[in-house]
Amino acid sequence: MSSHGRPIGPTLLATAFCVALWLAGPSFAAQANAPAAAPAADKKQKISVGTEIELIMPAKADRGHIFYRELLREALSAAGYEPRIHLTQPVPPPRAVLMLDRGEASIHPMFATPERDARYTPVRVDLTEGLIAKRILLVPKGQAIRFAKVRTLADFRASGAVGAFGSGWYDTEIWRANDLGAMVIEGDWSSIYGMLSHGGRGFDYFSRGLTEISTDERLHPELDVEQNLLFTYEGDFRFYLSASASRYRDVIEDSLKKAVASGLLHKLIVKHFSGDLDKYRLASRTVLKLTSPAALPSRGAR
Repeated sequence: MSSHGRPIGPTLLATAFCVALWLAGPSFAAQANAPAAAPAADKKQKISVGTEIELIMPAKADRGHIFYRELLREALSAAGYEPRIHLTQPVPPPRAVLMLDRGEASIHPMFATPERDARYTPVRVDLTEGLIAKRILLVPKGQAIRFAKVRTLADFRASGAVGAFGSGWYDTEIWRANDLGAMVIEGDWSSIYGMLSHGGRGFDYFSRGLTEISTDERLHPELDVEQNLLFTYEGDFRFYLSASASRYRDVIEDSLKKAVASGLLHKLIVKHFSGDLDKYRLASRTVLKLTSPAALPSRGAR
């Protein structure tokens, strides 16, 4: 309505709008003709080649971290980054996991499970070509003969032998899913060595991966390595990242995939573990293949 109470016609409205547009200048016109704003861009910043990647990895007293640190450093370097991988003081295995929880460590290799995938940031590249899931038994001195005639999984079940496992280990689920005796040792699982040596604790052996058994044999001469059996199942170690280091996941994953494709991973596995493969005569052992819990729908899976 005009100040005189009469309707304002469309021609007059259009004229007024054009005058206002002219007075506002080009900035208003640009805004008026601009397209609708695009959705906010992903705030995740791409980490460029050449960037320094700083990580903290828990060290182990048995130096079991050496292979994983070297693999991580070599893979990142080969992909063009500058890795700075610091080690903590050697800590017991449960403490290493707690450090990852608290952000005191930023990266730690562990056996891949759905629970760990949900709890931490997983780097989805297998690290040992399955060697960690090929298991040899440590037994008390003089007890290896007990398993010398085992030829099948049924034979092993019939022996009634019980294995010891750390709390939360995926191995426990596998053993139980295959109707094998398993006892969980709470707290620091490294106490299993001494308990096994002294006997009378309700378990008969400690299964160890091919990436671990040689070190165990060297550090625990009070135990024997069983000479007949090789247990195998699906799975592998992967790196897990703390919340504060999750931004490096894509960089580490891409670098490790390149290490697999180039042969770098295999080269490092040969460097660190090929002697063990010969030493423990894998080709002549009786292989007992275990089914993973996920493949047994009637049983629980971790």
